[in-house]
Amino acid sequence: MNAEWVTGVAGQPERSISKHELRMEPNRPNPFKQWTRIDYQLPAAGTVSLKVYNVAGQLVRTLAEGFQPAGAHAVRWDGRDDRGREVSSGVYLYRLTAGSGTATRKLTVVR
Repeated sequence: MNAEWVTGVAGQPERSISKHELRMEPNRPNPFKQWTRIDYQLPAAGTVSLKVYNVAGQLVRTLAEGFQPAGAHAVRWDGRDDRGREVSSGVYLYRLTAGSGTATRKLTVVR
C-alpha cells in the first residue's frame, strides 16, 4: 500500500507577510457543505503541491500538483476524495508546498 501521511501541525503566531513569501488564505466558506475555495499567492514560479489530509494524516485529495507561475491562484474543493467519493463531516488539513515554503491550515466539512 502506498500512502502519504502528514503529522505535526502547530499554530504559528500571526505576523505580516511580504509579497516575497508563500501565502495561503483561510478557505471560504468555512465550514462548508458543498464546496470551498482556497486562495494562495506564490512569490515565484515553481512546482506546487496543494493537498488535503484527514486528522489521522492520511492523504484525502490532491487539489494541485505541478508547475505554476508566480502570483495569485485559487482552487475550489468539492469535498470529495481522490476517488470521487464525498468525505465525511469533520476537520481536515490542507497543505500548500512551493519551493522551500509550506503553509498548512484547517477546514471543516459539514454534511
